[in-house]
This record gives sequence, structure tokens and C-alpha cells, in this order.
Amino acid sequence: MIGACLGLLWSDRWIQSGRIHRWGLLGWAGLVTGIQAWLQPMLATFMDGLWVTSTSAPFGWLMAAAATSLTLGAIPGLFAGTACGAGCHSPLSPSNRPQHDHENRHHGRLGWVLVTASFGFGAAYLFFHPFFGLEFSVPMTALVWLLTGAGGLIAKAGSILGDRLSSDPETSADTASASGQKDRMWLYLGIMGASALTVWLRFSDWVWGDIVFWHVCWSCLALTAIGLGFLFPSGTKQPQSNGTVWGLGIYGLLTFALLYFYEPIPFWLVDLKQKLTGSTGGFTVHAFLYISLFGGIIFIPMYGLGCLAQHVGPRKMIRSHFVRLLITGSIAWIMLRHVLIPGLGLSRMAVIPAASTLALAVFLLLQQRPKWAGMSRLASSILFVLMVSYAGSKFEHAWRLAFSQADDLSTGFFKTKEHSMQWAYRSDQIYYREDPQGTVAIHSYDYPEDSQLELRINGEVIERGYVHQIKPVLNTMIPYVLHGRPQQVAIFGLRAGMTAGIFASMPTVQQLDGIEPRTSLREVIASFSASNGKLLERSNFRYHPVTPVNFLRASSASYDVIINQYARPWRSMDVSTFTLEFYEQCRDHLSEDGLMIQNLQLSHLDDPTIETVVATFGSVFPQTSIWNIGHGEHVLIGTATPRSWPMETLQQRIQQPEVQSVLQTQGLEIWPMLLTTQITSFENGFHLVPDESIMHSIEFPSLRVTATRAHPAPDKPLFFEDANEQFQANPPLLLSEYSRHADWSMDQMRALSLLQMDQQFFEPAVFRSIVRRWLESSPEETALHLLSATTSNAESEWAFEAARLRSYIRTFSAEEQPPLDLIKQTTYQVLMAYRGQRTIFHQPNTELLSAMLQHLIEADPANQRVYRMNLVELAWDKQDDASFQQYSKEAFDPDETLFGPADFSADPLAPHRTLSLMAEYWWRRGQLDRARDICIQAVQARYIGPDATFHDPALERVVRKILFAMDLTAETKNENANQLELESITPTPQN
Repeated sequence: MIGACLGLLWSDRWIQSGRIHRWGLLGWAGLVTGIQAWLQPMLATFMDGLWVTSTSAPFGWLMAAAATSLTLGAIPGLFAGTACGAGCHSPLSPSNRPQHDHENRHHGRLGWVLVTASFGFGAAYLFFHPFFGLEFSVPMTALVWLLTGAGGLIAKAGSILGDRLSSDPETSADTASASGQKDRMWLYLGIMGASALTVWLRFSDWVWGDIVFWHVCWSCLALTAIGLGFLFPSGTKQPQSNGTVWGLGIYGLLTFALLYFYEPIPFWLVDLKQKLTGSTGGFTVHAFLYISLFGGIIFIPMYGLGCLAQHVGPRKMIRSHFVRLLITGSIAWIMLRHVLIPGLGLSRMAVIPAASTLALAVFLLLQQRPKWAGMSRLASSILFVLMVSYAGSKFEHAWRLAFSQADDLSTGFFKTKEHSMQWAYRSDQIYYREDPQGTVAIHSYDYPEDSQLELRINGEVIERGYVHQIKPVLNTMIPYVLHGRPQQVAIFGLRAGMTAGIFASMPTVQQLDGIEPRTSLREVIASFSASNGKLLERSNFRYHPVTPVNFLRASSASYDVIINQYARPWRSMDVSTFTLEFYEQCRDHLSEDGLMIQNLQLSHLDDPTIETVVATFGSVFPQTSIWNIGHGEHVLIGTATPRSWPMETLQQRIQQPEVQSVLQTQGLEIWPMLLTTQITSFENGFHLVPDESIMHSIEFPSLRVTATRAHPAPDKPLFFEDANEQFQANPPLLLSEYSRHADWSMDQMRALSLLQMDQQFFEPAVFRSIVRRWLESSPEETALHLLSATTSNAESEWAFEAARLRSYIRTFSAEEQPPLDLIKQTTYQVLMAYRGQRTIFHQPNTELLSAMLQHLIEADPANQRVYRMNLVELAWDKQDDASFQQYSKEAFDPDETLFGPADFSADPLAPHRTLSLMAEYWWRRGQLDRARDICIQAVQARYIGPDATFHDPALERVVRKILFAMDLTAETKNENANQLELESITPTPQN
């Protein structure tokens, strides 16, 4: 406060003394304040460290307090007060007014500066904070100050230039005489500005994944440029000067060339973003670099619009003409988005800024020559029409990549861009629409039969009616079987309508509400009628052209199943359906036994983004299970309360005629093929992510940053691979009960193999185990040996060395014992090979491994605890409770004379694995007190927690699961699930 007051007084004195121009003082003070605001987080971190290091010294706290007050308070306040004082300065007395005539002539500009600054602050606090979180407050505040400072410096230049030009009497006369002629160009100017803004909003979607932040950024830059064009024009002379003509012409040519050669630019920007985002502050650097490079392309024509519109009428009418331009631009914007773009397409709209500026340049050039003045309107109109027509004719060859094939690599179907385009050109595009949200296209691969259709939204292959059919089948049949008899169903995001069509055909479904705000998809659903069972004609289907959030807000209906098919959190239209508040709305609209389904497309996602989605979804639906529905897409199925599904009930539901008729279309009718798609159990899904995982909410929309960073991610995320419980022999999956008590038949093995060959459905190592089990049942079939050879690349890397060492040990005679180190190494290789080969479908024989471990207990007593822990693992897989309890008790028995020293150096993670199995053992039996004791033992031994030397994900997950069950009541699970700490299970020391 003191610094701000001093800045106000200091600025007033300097301006009155004539040492500095008021606008220059505002500009430089604003720039310095913006830079200081940008550096505030780093300075605060440095000052925090200064407090820590200086408090031990005498009067250290005083030095730290003084430095903090000066750095974070007084100095920024001084420059901020100076900027405010310069902006609000006015002559203090009548005697001073003569020497401030220069200020009085431009006093009206003060209002525009204040309005611009107020608009910036209002946008920051009313829009950026609620939608992007408080982390954007620093850069937004800094940006407002920087823009204010830049505006002050431009005001200084414009003020000086305006004074020089206003002294010319011919200027005012020329301006007044030409005002009527320019008055006819208002609509032309409005369309030019609106179309330029529309195109660059679309290009921002292309590069940044449809982020609202850039829409607002470009809009603010456009309004700022128009305002500066009104306030500080390049001069008061008429815009028919050669400089204006050359400027418009050069800008038009550059814009047209940039559009025509736009294809490689976004890939360069994406590569730049990948390099920058790995560093601290990289996202911000890339954002400002992107604004600097492409923001100027918007800023220049918008500034030109302001200058041109300023010359349309007399200078005293600037304010009314500014409002007139804004109204005209708004009308043009509405016409573009709702009339011209849907009718002509965004590709033709893209060339309007270039065509407009070039046509305007030709118009002004011809107006300067009396002989050609009469041809000015006709020539400029012809040039405009020719350029727009040329853009449309070249759409297929040059601009289709930018407006229709915007993201080939996100289809999850092609490996390279060239491969994608070669395949795309084999199809016939039978439907194409462009709307404000982007492009919608339908491709046919067997035109004119049109039985093989493909839906592309913004260039992404969303749904295929011939090869992706398994996705809607699993997306409907899994929740249908789990619920039993769903009657009320809601689906957000209809795509091609295949999921809704299958659900609507089920006899128990009385009403299905399809929520899709994109009205152009209604025509798509009609085109896919052969694949969606004529969805639009079904009596139990209702189409709602509203957003999911608005639909839930206005509806009071209760649903048995809610499916959210918006599966791409990097898109602004989708990301709003991933918020904590949205899931809470869905939970409030679910029936008592209702199920919530969230689709998730893995292309262009990384592990932190997936963790955020799972943490947010699981905090509302703690019973979360993960299912694979094929082609890179998974679904999260959640319930708010624990549920159980007996195996007999599931089998009866799957064998219902209406379910069988749908499953037969994809070869899934054989029991229990449908259950093989579950990869994570309901009790473990939410606990896969740490308690400190960031959640996505309206107040803190983290996905708007993390998801856009992950959008260009070329690598497959590892989250679902690590979460796949099919790699375990005894997981809590729905399939486990059947796998433990029944054997796989030949028909089941054949169905699993066909599913893998047709859809590439299972992980390679899982399918390899299926083939191995099939071979053990039918070793005489040649086809199986050929199939085994084709899957050999998925074999465990430990298996070959284990087989070699076992063969080598057999060469020793009965009298000659192999060396102990050889036996230990062979046992280790065999154990690792076993872990790589076991799955829920097949468990290799462990008799030899058990015998080797028993032998090592006697031959190597120093490490016998580790060998007992390995036997605990084998007993767990075989469901041998007696051996499991015996070996687990002996492994941690404190008697070192009987069970050797507590030395786990031979396998440091062995106690982690054993404790996780012991805790899981008591958890499954409902004895939470016994499970809690295991967690306490892990904490005391420093196997978990911040002081742990090694971290085992399985142990940490089971501890989170037990803590969640014990420390939270049913009423608070959903609200406080992310606030658990390990200290809550640490015993209180006794005095």
C-alpha cells in the first residue's frame, strides 16, 4: 500500500515537471509491473527459502521480513501505483491547463485504456479463475499489465503522431469528404474481421485440441487490436494511401500462402510443444510463443479494421462508429457460424480474410485513379469471388488435411500419416458437413452399397460400422448384463448411434435418452441406420440436442444406466464431462442399482491424465472396474456402493436370447467370453491411483492443461497395462471364480483365439498363455503349433534362459551335485519365467519350482526367508490356504535360530509382495483388523511411506484399499477419498 501511494505521488510530480510523457510513464511502469507479476511465484519460492536459511542467524527474521516486503510488496506496488497515477493523471489547476493542452486533446483515450484494463481484469477473475483454476491468475495478471504497458507506449506514439497530423487542416477536410463513401463498407469490414477470427479459432483447435482458452485469447487480442486501431490509428489521412494498399495486399498474400501451406505447420508446433513441456514453465513459454507467432496474424488485420473504421466518419463520432463496427462484426459472426459455415463449409470461410484484404486493396488502389474508380467495386468483388471459388476447388488437394483430416494419428488404426492418407483415399466421402464445432464426414468403402461406413469427426475416426462393431456391442452388453433389467438409459454423445441402437433394441429398455448437442450428427445417425437398427425410428428413443450438463440440470429422471461416450479429455467439448461435479450429477440421477459408464480413448493420452480421470471418477464411484472394449478404447464402470455378482446370475443373464443375439454378431456368445473383457476388478479400480492424485473439477480444471500436454503423446500409456489383473493367477475379477472351478473347453479356446486374431483384443502375453494352455490340452494339433510359433515374440524373456539352465542341470549325475550358485540362478530364472507366463487363463506347473525352493531352504539357510516368501506366492496362486499361512508366518517369524536372519538382500521386494498377499488374504475374508495389522507391520518396517527404500505398487494399492474401507464411513467415502494418509494406521506410542 505504501509503495502504491508513493507511486501515485511520484508519477504526478514527474508528469507535472514535464520530465516524462504521461503515456510513456504508463507504458514503462505497466511493462515493469507485468514482468514483476510474472516473476512473483519464483520470487516467492526464493523468499521462502530465505526465511528458512536466515531464521537461525541473529535478527535473521528481520532481514527476511524486510527483503520479502520490498521484493513482493513495496517494489511491485511502487510501479503499479506509478502506472495507475499516469493513467489517471489530470491537470490540478487552471493555471496548469495551458501547458497540458497536449494532454487535454487526448484525454478521451484515458477512458479506453481504463475500459481495456477493466475488461482484462474482469476476464481474468470472472472467466479464467472459474474455468482454469487459480494457477492461471499469475500469468493472466501479468498479461493484463503487459498489455496495459504496451498500450501506454502505443498511446504515446499515437498521441505524438496525432498531434502532428491534427495540425494539418486538409486532413480533417479529406476525412469528412470521404466518410460517406466508406460508410458502405461496414458489412464488408465486419465479415472480414469475423471470418479471420473464426479461422484462427479453428486452427487453434487443430493444434491445441479444441481448448476454450485460445478462443478467449484470440477474441481478446482481436478486440484489443480494434480498440487500438480506433484510439491510435496510423494517421488521420484517408486509407487510400499507397502504404495502406501495400499493407493490405501483403497481408492478404501472406494469409493466403499460410493457409495453402498450412499442413506442415501444426506438426512443427506439436513437436515444439513436446520439447518445451518437459521443462519447468514450458507450457507457458509455448503458449506465449504461439500467441506471438500467430497472434500477430490476427492482431494486424484487426488493427487495420480499427484504423479503417475510424476513418469512416468524423473523428468526433469515433465512439458511435466503434459500437457500429462491433454490432456489424457480431452479426457477421452469427451469420458465419450458423449460416455460411454450415452451408459453404469452413474451408471456403478460411480464405475470406485473405480474399477480403486483397479485394479491399484493389478497391482502394482503383479509387485513387479517376479513370478506374468506376471499376473499383466490380473488380474487387470479382477478385473476392474468384479467390473463394479457387479455395473450394483446391480443398480436396491442399486443405483437406487441415479441415477434414486434422488428426490422422489419433485414429488408433494407422501407424503413419502416409499410411492413413493412402487408406483414406480408397474411400468415397458420401457426407461432409462443417459446423462451428468442426467437421463431420462419412466415408464409404463399398460405394454405392454403403454397408461399410466410417464416421470421422474433426478428422478422427470415431466409429466404423464394419470393423469397430465390437465396441458398441461390449459398451452395451456389459452394463446390460451387470444390471440385469435396465429400463431407463441415458447416453451422452451418440456418435453414429450404434451403442444407443443396441440398447434401444433390448426388451427391458422402456426409454433411452440420447443427449447430443451437435445437431449435424442426427443426419449421421440416419445414414448409419443399417448399423444402429434404425435408431431414430424407435419409439423408446428420444433425441435431446443439448449439452449433458444442461440436460442433467433440467432433468429429474432416474436412470439405471448412464453411458458417457465422450472419451477424449483433450477436447473442450468432452472435458466438461470429466469433472467431479458432472459425475456427482450423474450419481444423483442414478437409481439404487444404477451403473455409470465412462468411455476413455487411449490415443493421445499419457499416464498422469489417465490417473486424473480415474481419481475423479472413482472419488464419486468408489467401486470402479475397468473393461477393455477393443481398438484402443476402455470403459470405467462404477457404482457408488459395493455390489456383488454371483457367477450363476451372470451366466443366466448372458444366456438370455436377446443378449445372445447381440453377442453372436461378434463371436462372444460362448460363456464366459464377455467376462474376459474385464481387466480390473471393482474393488481395486479406484485404488490404482495414489491418494494425492489431482482431480478435475470446475474450480480446478486440471485436464485442460494435462490433457492438452498429452494430446501429441506418441507412445501408448502404461496405466492399463499395469492395471491388468489378468496377469495374475488369483485376481478378484468376475472371471476368477469360473477360472478356479472349471476347465477351458476347446470351443472356448477357439473363441478366444478368433477374438484375438480378428480384433487384437488381448495383451500379447495373455494370449500367449491361452495358446500355451490350449497346446497342453491338444498337443497333437499342427495348427496350434503354428499359432504358437506366431506368438513366440510374446514369450517371457526369462523362459528361454530358464529352459537352458534346467537342461544343463540335468547333465549332472546323481553322485555329482550341481553347484549351489547354479541352483540358485536356475531357481531365480524359473521363478521369473513363471511370473511372466501365469495368467488368469493358465498357470504353469510349479512342482519343480517348489522342489527347488524347498531344497534351497536347506542348502542356503541364510536366505531361507526369501525362499519361503516365494513359496507364499506359489501357495497363493494355487489357493493352498494351509501352505500360505504356514510359509507367511515362518517368513516373518522373529526366531532367527529356526528361520535364519532377516536378510532380504537376495530379493529386496520379496517382503513387499508377501505382505501385500497377506493383507489381501485377510481383506477378502472380511477380517479388516487382521489386514490392518499387516499394514502397520509394513509401515513399521518402512516398506511403504515416504521413508521406504523400495516401492511396490501392489502393496501400496492394498494398503490404500484397506485404509479406505476402515477409516471412511459410507457417507464420507465419496467426498474425502483422496485425503487418507498412512499415518492413520501408525500405532500411537505408549508412555
